Amino acid sequence: MKRLIGKYNFYKRNGYCILNLFNSNDIKKIKILLSKQLNNISKKRFFNENILQDYHKVVYKKESLHKKFVDPNSRFIKLSKNLNKKILNKELLFILKKEWGHKDCATSWIGQYNKRQVKLNAIGFRIARPNIQRNKKDVAGVHIDLNSGGTIGVDFSTLITIWIPVIGSSSKYSLRISPRSHTIDHSKSFARGKKISYVCNKNYEKKFNFIRPNLNIGQAILFHSNLIHGNSFNIGKLSRMSLDCRILNLKKFNRANN
Repeated sequence: MKRLIGKYNFYKRNGYCILNLFNSNDIKKIKILLSKQLNNISKKRFFNENILQDYHKVVYKKESLHKKFVDPNSRFIKLSKNLNKKILNKELLFILKKEWGHKDCATSWIGQYNKRQVKLNAIGFRIARPNIQRNKKDVAGVHIDLNSGGTIGVDFSTLITIWIPVIGSSSKYSLRISPRSHTIDHSKSFARGKKISYVCNKNYEKKFNFIRPNLNIGQAILFHSNLIHGNSFNIGKLSRMSLDCRILNLKKFNRANN
């Protein structure tokens, strides 16, 4: 219990914490699932779990193919019950109980930003090729996950995010986050009259300090829906593969969709 309380206190103070989710065999299973999904999308057998790290070589000069792979309508996988249970582990559920007052939750993939495309019990995946920072095609700009469906989010307890590296977990690859930025009202920085911008502007980004944690294989970053993050360019040599999972507050999700 003392360890759980310490983990929660760190999360509460910093807006993020590191969770231990998977072992090496679990990561291999996830790589197989990712390979199958990419092969299904392309209708060709381009990938297996050993080739994923060289994704950038497979799609070199095949930008149309890359666009198919990262299309929000297909950029997700479904994990086995055992793997899904490892995400919804004791540490996570303890934090949710403290934050929401309950543990009624589900993994989900929220796809198209403006349409709030939600798939329950699914996990989104992201791909960032090495040395693509100049055109910025492979990474999302600086943003918060609270905003979705084309509206400014105001309820912090609707969701919480887990970023899970599958290939690329060192600081050359990992998620770029701004600790303690979750305590600030960011709404004015995303408002554009009656519309909102998905990403904040450069001047606002400069107000924050960012870190890129070094993670071990199987570790993940759990972070607050209001935490500033993004522009996580891949400066390593391998293609980065990561899972992007929103943990939805089912009590609020079900109420909003009934």
